[in-house]
Amino acid sequence: MIARVAEVSAGRAIDIVAIAESIAQGSNDIADVAAGLRAVVARDLAVMPPERREFLQMLALIEEPIPLALLQQLWSEEHFLPLLQASSERYLTADPTGIGFRHAALAQAIRETIAIDVPYRRRIIAGIAKLAAPSNSDLERVIAQARACGDDSLELEYLKRLADAASTASELPLLAKVLERMIALMPFKAHILLPLYTQLSVIYNGLSRGRETLRVCMSGLDAALAAGARHDLAPLVTSMALAAWHDGDKLEFERLMARYGINLESDSDRTQLALVKLTSSVFELDVAQFEEQLSIIHSLDTQNPVNDLRLAVLEALMSARLGEDEKCLRLIAKSRVLAAHVPKALRFMPEVMDRITTFYRSGATNTHSRSTRNGEKDSGDGNAAIEALLALSVGHIEDSFDIVNDALVKDSSGFERRVLIGIGASAGVLSGAPVPQSIMAAARNEAELIIAGTQNHALVPIAAALAALDAESNPPFARALFENAITAIERTAVAPQSFFIPTVLAKAALRLNDRTALKNISKGLIKTDKQPWSLAQSRLAAYCSSLWSSGRPDDMERITLVHQFNNLGAPFFISLIPAPGISRSLEQPHRDNLSRREREVVALVAEGRTNRQIAGLLVLSERTIEGHVANVFNKIGATSRAQIATWYSKQPSLPA
Repeated sequence: MIARVAEVSAGRAIDIVAIAESIAQGSNDIADVAAGLRAVVARDLAVMPPERREFLQMLALIEEPIPLALLQQLWSEEHFLPLLQASSERYLTADPTGIGFRHAALAQAIRETIAIDVPYRRRIIAGIAKLAAPSNSDLERVIAQARACGDDSLELEYLKRLADAASTASELPLLAKVLERMIALMPFKAHILLPLYTQLSVIYNGLSRGRETLRVCMSGLDAALAAGARHDLAPLVTSMALAAWHDGDKLEFERLMARYGINLESDSDRTQLALVKLTSSVFELDVAQFEEQLSIIHSLDTQNPVNDLRLAVLEALMSARLGEDEKCLRLIAKSRVLAAHVPKALRFMPEVMDRITTFYRSGATNTHSRSTRNGEKDSGDGNAAIEALLALSVGHIEDSFDIVNDALVKDSSGFERRVLIGIGASAGVLSGAPVPQSIMAAARNEAELIIAGTQNHALVPIAAALAALDAESNPPFARALFENAITAIERTAVAPQSFFIPTVLAKAALRLNDRTALKNISKGLIKTDKQPWSLAQSRLAAYCSSLWSSGRPDDMERITLVHQFNNLGAPFFISLIPAPGISRSLEQPHRDNLSRREREVVALVAEGRTNRQIAGLLVLSERTIEGHVANVFNKIGATSRAQIATWYSKQPSLPA
């Protein structure tokens, strides 16, 4: 076999590996083919001119694709071009990204011919160091070469450079990989490694990799405690606890806070721990815990501008949730003063909180003027959610979908990502517009966690929306999601960014024909805060649920709702208020509200056709037909296909 490989390939411009693989198809031992390949390559390199052999050996040690700029640093142009040309037909290939071997097995076979590789690797490092503007890939090549040389000091130097570059470019997965390696290389010194552990845990939290966060935090804390460190542990403890909290595991959150919190000795660390508990109490609207943690913070002797700023911002958000507008405004003003004394990276906090709380207090009316700063659109820190909610409140549904999609593409953090998915799916429920496939796919991925029992308040809007969207196509699945959402709402208040949940839950209850749930919603049993949005949404959900379950409209309540949503600058939600005399609709059931395609679908539903049959007749996907049927339900106030048929039969004419 070896003789056959050598006979066919030696001295000819042909891919040696391709021949070896073709022979291997008739061999019972692939190891024989690999050995044959290595023998052929070794013999080929043995008879090559030394300069060309060295050229191939050095290239085999560099990660592909190898940029031409690096080759120009390692060889002069008059040398490397002839070497490249001589090696291209048999060993190398080129494309716009750089140079590479025709097959990974060729590079491996060449590496095995190198007796001592350290001198070559040092030359490669020196060549990359000469590049005027080395890319992240170049830095990774140096790191790999330094590691192969066993030079920990040089590897660490370039890891730090790569960490800075990845941080500047917000390449979080790469930054996490680099920090993991830095931590592994460095001996434990609390003042150096604890900040790295903390930074890494924050990144994993942002990437929704909760298990990685817990692993990193526990590893860092255990190493610190074993070394006798008792200060500056709070950032790791809080990051770890937040990972558990974001996953909805309140018991684990409390357990971790208790287990590691007892090791915090400084007032600064204890303040940070209390701030985390304060954060959870704001989002869960736990006033008793909020007051308890606030008292603890005020009792501690610490003067930390960052902690002071975070405290003012959290107090402002809680005040907004409790309807204490004047107090909220005073705290926002205070946070602006405090922001002058914190690092520049944190000075955005007062402005972001001002915008968020302004939206909560007065809706779209006064928030549009805050949608840009210095001519640029806000992003991150909850601003994408506010933008999507603003678009939804004025009826710009497609804009709301686009904002959510754009933010998801940018890989928002785990918590914000779930909030955005919930907003996108709920916009589809409330408007009847088909939800973009990308948002639906993301929602269904999260639904697996919901069904598995994950109790996370950020998942509640997704569960509620999918329950409404899937009520007809998959009732058991929709019912499970609906019950999960109701259970979560009974346990904790609706999150501030998800004030629309009561109305979405009412829609889901209607589509599931759950009269008990409708009656409970009509009695206002969903726990919400006292911001105007939440009060109006709870009232809308209660009014619609009462109307749907009893059929008795309350004209004064409807007038009050119109007034509330007018004050919030939310004409879209006014359109959802059932008109007088309309007992089972979020919109007036006039046939003119139906699109041409919806009229076609209504006619076919009235004939008794299934969604699949309608999809075949209209040459559309079944999912698209489901969207049209859902729109018809919204517009004519039906809750079953039989009601659609009855409604259709009473129309004087409904041309397709």
